[in-house]
Amino acid sequence: MRYISYSTSTRSSPLQKVLAIIVTVVLVTLGIMFSAVLLSIVLFVVVIGGLVLLWKTRGIRKQMRQMQENMQATMQETRTHSANPAGGVFKDDVSEREVYEGIVIEGEATRVDEPDGNRK
Repeated sequence: MRYISYSTSTRSSPLQKVLAIIVTVVLVTLGIMFSAVLLSIVLFVVVIGGLVLLWKTRGIRKQMRQMQENMQATMQETRTHSANPAGGVFKDDVSEREVYEGIVIEGEATRVDEPDGNRK
């Protein structure tokens, strides 16, 4: 039986095979090196960006910590002052009322539409 090859190229010599392996190894090595350099550059940019973000937001974070401490102190003070002298129970529940910055809001809101002269 005869094998028919549709390839027009000639068989490669052992020297060509060795050169092909060497070129492949060199190209793969260069690709890995390029990837490592690119990865290190991206990592450097991300770290610098994160540090800049932390530096720019340090004032806001300090304000948030102070507000949290103030809120905890206020809550602790409220709990100590709002104790029921008879039973010693805290008044954490405001029954059916909403308190907004010291103002007690009761009832329902009603929307009033004012006539607009520009509408037709």
